[in-house]
Amino acid sequence: MSCRKLLSEISNYLDGEIDPAARRELEEHIARCPNCLVVFDTTRKASVKELTAWVDGVRESVGPIPVYALGNKIDLNGRRETNDDDVRAVLSPYEAPVLYTSAKTGVNVEEAFQGLAKTIVENAVS
Repeated sequence: MSCRKLLSEISNYLDGEIDPAARRELEEHIARCPNCLVVFDTTRKASVKELTAWVDGVRESVGPIPVYALGNKIDLNGRRETNDDDVRAVLSPYEAPVLYTSAKTGVNVEEAFQGLAKTIVENAVS
């Protein structure tokens, strides 16, 4: 599974609406990825709190890798449960840039890939 395919399926994954084979493939892709792209659901406050355990687990497995965070489902703004202060509080120890996206409409998806690439380059140089 490519990173682009992962982003197109992330809403279904977060909602538990993905078939088991696709879920395994997506999780295997995430486990092999040389950088950490974390996605939280802006319509579920609990998904922000889960980021710490997820990022720590990835870093324990693969070492200190760049983290780039995406707040997905901005197309459902009326259902938003997260706020910028909570997101920054959780992600500040990781120095993770945050970008808000919509996998459904494609808003900021290309920018997410560009931002992740920039983060990887910056961390490789420093």
